Amino acid sequence: NQFSGLKDLDGDDVPDVFDAFPKEEFELPPNYFPGAYGYYPGDILKGVKYEVDSDNDGIPDDLDYDRDGDGLTDQHPDTNLVSPLSYTLDPDPFNKKESKASIIGLAADVSYPIFSNNIIAIDVYSEFNQLIVPEVTGTQYSRPAKSGTGITIPGIKMALFKMVQLNVEYRIKSGYFVPRFFDQSYDISRVMTVPVGTTTAIITKDQLVLTDDTSLSGYFGSAGWDIFGFANVSASYANMKAENDTVRSFTAVAGLNTDWIPKLSQASAYYLRNNDANPFDFKNPSVNTVFGYRLGYEISAGVSLIWDFSQFYRDTGDGLKPVRQTTIETAFNF
Repeated sequence: NQFSGLKDLDGDDVPDVFDAFPKEEFELPPNYFPGAYGYYPGDILKGVKYEVDSDNDGIPDDLDYDRDGDGLTDQHPDTNLVSPLSYTLDPDPFNKKESKASIIGLAADVSYPIFSNNIIAIDVYSEFNQLIVPEVTGTQYSRPAKSGTGITIPGIKMALFKMVQLNVEYRIKSGYFVPRFFDQSYDISRVMTVPVGTTTAIITKDQLVLTDDTSLSGYFGSAGWDIFGFANVSASYANMKAENDTVRSFTAVAGLNTDWIPKLSQASAYYLRNNDANPFDFKNPSVNTVFGYRLGYEISAGVSLIWDFSQFYRDTGDGLKPVRQTTIETAFNF
């Protein structure tokens, strides 16, 4: 479910951007619930929803005598007296458990070794990939069904001295498909929210990148280098052409072998720029640009603290805005 990428601090399945109480923190006035109910300020009551506050008075609708803020009691827990509402209450907010937006990826490949010795090894291969985007209909989010395929035929893989890996392949794309849809940035780019007037719109990654069903064909190449076991560097480039268009993508990844560095458990960096006219225009990033790094420090045997930084770009209508995200993770290795 792509909606799982929306932040939800209190774990109630209502994303923070739609939650009136993202931390479920509020305080009721003294003696707010009189009589036999015996409720006290700050009580968390089972079965009460803490996501809606129609009159923005800091009291959840489920606990509010005056949900519309007109000064008249809407519903009293003792007498159950009800006064007319002066305006419509806020609807139930978006719930990512009840709303689904899935993506299906299918892949199959076959390879055959042509030649191998201590210096060089050559394989040929072919791949078939498919992306399936199911239709979603709802009041807060909807999208049409889409699908597309990517085929590699043929592909050639070469290894030199077991240190350098080279790949060259011919690709054919049809329908709504992009390579590397599930890339290193997927967790942060699979869903985002954008303010639209007084509301908030939800946009999933497929709506941003699967926008063109034009058939494309072209070549892809990649190179990887294992630097004597101390580090590894890899880069790839794709050049795909349609009848009146050319799409290019570039990816670079670098990492250290942390076995050689005490207390360092991870050290890697990456740069991704997919489906751009010029992916090497580093001074002018696009919405398809993502870069970041991960650093891990070993606190004790099998336990690491990982610093994860990433940056991507969002089109606000007035130009691109950089979005930076930093997380600190604790990893356990068994």
